[in-house]
Amino acid sequence: MTGTSPLAERLDRRRDAATRAIERAAVALFAERGFDRVSVDDVAVAAGISQRTFFRYFASKDDILLGYRRRLDVRLLAALADRPPAEGPVTALRNAFLATSTVPAENREDVLLRARATAAAPALHVRSRGERSAGTAAIAAVLAERMRADPDDRRARVIATAMSAVATAEWEAWVAGDGTGDPATQIAAALHLVEQGLGVLDRPDPAGEGS
Repeated sequence: MTGTSPLAERLDRRRDAATRAIERAAVALFAERGFDRVSVDDVAVAAGISQRTFFRYFASKDDILLGYRRRLDVRLLAALADRPPAEGPVTALRNAFLATSTVPAENREDVLLRARATAAAPALHVRSRGERSAGTAAIAAVLAERMRADPDDRRARVIATAMSAVATAEWEAWVAGDGTGDPATQIAAALHLVEQGLGVLDRPDPAGEGS
């Protein structure tokens, strides 16, 4: 018999709810005081928990902000893997980015607070960018599989690196702006410009010269 038991599902929901409650309390403090001026003890007090309980959910206060982006990265890879096989690698990655960068209006304030708190903490911002940059290798691997190419295929690396960089730049521009509109709209417009140059990679390489 497979599947998750009802008890396990309830425990997962309870843990998720507790995690989100701690995150909300922490993000509110970060927005008010600045990330570097908030301690784990401050977060624990604001969330109504002990420091020991905090560390059951997070390894450090950094993970409160980095966790959101990491979850997006996981969703992006899943969305990319789920794109129809008929889509070329450029089209598939663009659609995966748009699916995962959409932020409903009711969630934008919270997302902006998290992103701006990260951007305002230099060391954390550098770490976040480094993790995202490292993640392009995972994207390239999925693309190479879609292209039925070698894992280190140059075309897959170029697509992953170029489109990820543009998507990240547009996301950061949205965060730094007035926060209106859906960031997916900005990302779509920017990726369209990239696609005009990379679209040829959606077509087979009859000469086999991609690597």
